[in-house]
Amino acid sequence: MGRKPKQQPGEDAVAMDMVAAKSKKQELAIQRIEEEYGDGQPYERLRLENEIRFYRQQMGESLIETGKRLKRIKANEEHGGFLQVLENLNMAARSAQYAMTAAEKFGNTPTLAHLDSSKIKALTVLDDDSIQALEDGKEAAGVTRDKIEMMSVRELREALRKENRKQEKALKAQEDAIARKEEKINELERRLRYQEPPAREQLAAVALEPLKKKLFEHLLQAQFHLDEAVNAAAAAQKVEGATFPQLQEWAKAHYGQLAPIGELFEELDQALNNCGPDKPENGEQGGRVCTGIMLNG
Repeated sequence: MGRKPKQQPGEDAVAMDMVAAKSKKQELAIQRIEEEYGDGQPYERLRLENEIRFYRQQMGESLIETGKRLKRIKANEEHGGFLQVLENLNMAARSAQYAMTAAEKFGNTPTLAHLDSSKIKALTVLDDDSIQALEDGKEAAGVTRDKIEMMSVRELREALRKENRKQEKALKAQEDAIARKEEKINELERRLRYQEPPAREQLAAVALEPLKKKLFEHLLQAQFHLDEAVNAAAAAQKVEGATFPQLQEWAKAHYGQLAPIGELFEELDQALNNCGPDKPENGEQGGRVCTGIMLNG
């Protein structure tokens, strides 16, 4: 007697499995939110609403605490339920998003959490690395934690916008320079296309262009980052209350990193100043100097 063919699950069974999987995924998401933002008490929507009302009356810490509770409500409630909570709190969706973003970015930065809530909102535009740098007392986006405390909200926003424009300008200059190099390569390729056969020097010129582009791009990036390092060193000297021994120790901690940079600079200087073909041709000596490339003047 042959084996009965295995029956395929019906549509109802498949649908039930999908619902169960979705429910399990939602439970795990809620569990993660509760573990990260919970306060040891069971979830109660009304209690969290009342606590949000309290924290909204406080300073920056309350913005973060408000965000933590909103994230819990958003995880536990359906979309309509979350919107109903915002309506109950007379809270705009934009304000709620600011609070939840503040909880994500500043939940583990106890020093920055003491800032005014308006300053925390302004700082939400920064990435996590910049925020951590500020928490550690370092400079980020052209400002320091001490400087932020002395600034008005308007001054802080303008400083962040100024730094953003500076970064955009530097990036655009780099992109424009690369675009010009690429256009020069394309022009050379168009000219060579109509020459049969192309001269060896012309082929060499085409091959050298992308290398020139690569060299120029890296030099431009190195210059930009060295400028930023100089600015950081200058900012360190202006830190209020810093003593001479403190600054000396701070400088020594970073000075050792200059040695390999200096060695690389000398190596690049030598490579450019002694640029020549690997194999001399027609009796010429190798190691000829590349015209116009002299880092030492």
